[in-house]
Amino acid sequence: MSDEFEYDEDSPEMLSDEDLNALRQAPVDIVVCNHLYHMLQLATIHLADTPPRLAEAQLLIDAVGGVVDATGTRLGQPSELIREALTQIQLAFVRASSGQLPTA
Repeated sequence: MSDEFEYDEDSPEMLSDEDLNALRQAPVDIVVCNHLYHMLQLATIHLADTPPRLAEAQLLIDAVGGVVDATGTRLGQPSELIREALTQIQLAFVRASSGQLPTA
């Protein structure tokens, strides 16, 4: 599997009409929060690597932080969970970057 993402404009549509309709009906705030949550999960995976993959984790953490800051309260109730998770992963990043072992 390649590390590079390749976009092919000539490829057939990847989503069915049913999938597209489901996306159209999905609450956007929930979709955004789900993506942010998965980005934080990926940051956690990078921090758990031996040695930690700090640059990758930092990019993900910064990206989530940027979206959270830019959207303010528009993401509704789920944004509080994202903010709490972001704070925890930021603390884990500081520990990992200083060579401290994660706490249980």
